[in-house]
Amino acid sequence: MNNIIVLASALAAFNNGMYDGFLIGKIRLYIEGTIAAAKATAVKQKPNLAQLFVVGQNGQGEQSGTMEVLLVNSRNAVQAAKGKPPVSLQHCRHSEIVRHQFSKAEITNYLSQVQDTNPIHKGEKPVVPGILLLAFLYDNWKAASVNWEVRFYSPCFAEEEISWYASEKQITGVQNQVCCVMITLKDR
Repeated sequence: MNNIIVLASALAAFNNGMYDGFLIGKIRLYIEGTIAAAKATAVKQKPNLAQLFVVGQNGQGEQSGTMEVLLVNSRNAVQAAKGKPPVSLQHCRHSEIVRHQFSKAEITNYLSQVQDTNPIHKGEKPVVPGILLLAFLYDNWKAASVNWEVRFYSPCFAEEEISWYASEKQITGVQNQVCCVMITLKDR
């Protein structure tokens, strides 16, 4: 199983619907080796914001990964974004590495696998889960370890192609001419 999926499962189990309707604003992800189990805790909780921390362990019980997640209430996130220009595409586009269009079936499979109940990932125009985007890249990256700082600028939607671009220190996801996610590759 994908290491990120193990971390996401622990996050969804901790959430238990408490943050349904929230969007991911930022993620700090570090993985070194295989993650066999994970546990999530809350670092900060406010009505419109939550900071959660997930620790993954290998089969010997040693820490092998962490994921720090900042969640924001989606209504507040949309309000905050109004009037702000989108991230310039010139900062997003480098060498294209992969394209993918997430189907509703892929999203449903992910939601079932990790037990994510957030309704923004369901319906006629579901938002692709941010952690599913990272799991997809992690599988395509084929790296044993990652150290990523991730910033989500705009939701990505099912059935619409996402183009991924990479430079030496950055990966960006672009959908419909909008830079949706930017990953800064940190030293390990």
